[in-house]
Amino acid sequence: TATSAIHVQKLFRQTVDVVFCFDGDEAGRRAAWHALEVCLPVLVDGKAVRFLFLPQEDDPDTYVRANGAENFETLVAEARPLSEFLLSYLRGDVVGGRVVDMETAEGRSRLISEAKPLLKRVAAPALQLQILKQLGDAVGMTQAEISQLTDIRSTSTLESRRITPQ
Repeated sequence: TATSAIHVQKLFRQTVDVVFCFDGDEAGRRAAWHALEVCLPVLVDGKAVRFLFLPQEDDPDTYVRANGAENFETLVAEARPLSEFLLSYLRGDVVGGRVVDMETAEGRSRLISEAKPLLKRVAAPALQLQILKQLGDAVGMTQAEISQLTDIRSTSTLESRRITPQ
């Protein structure tokens, strides 16, 4: 819960891959969601944020003591990318997430509505476009339709509107 944008920016100066590790309980999921929200406006294309959730009874120290550093490093390598965690949380696939009925038009519409303010905060344009495409796939719409509904213009749309000097 103490994660800030300044922390993430400092981490990105040191590495291209930041892995947040949280307890697998409800408090850990809430802390992970907070970290995700903090990351969105400071994301940079070419850098990655991933999320690792340990079993509910473990924190990183107890996990490493009980299972060894190699097993922990294996878990780190399998951490979920930010884009996957974001959409899973919004669908309700993640404990603490908002449950969305993906079988109904209303549920899929709700997913788009809940994703919109988050997508608008994604600072990395290529990542934002990729998440838009994933959201479109999840709700059965094209990336262009999702872009229009979320008021996010894709790079190709911006390029086609650019005025060339005469």
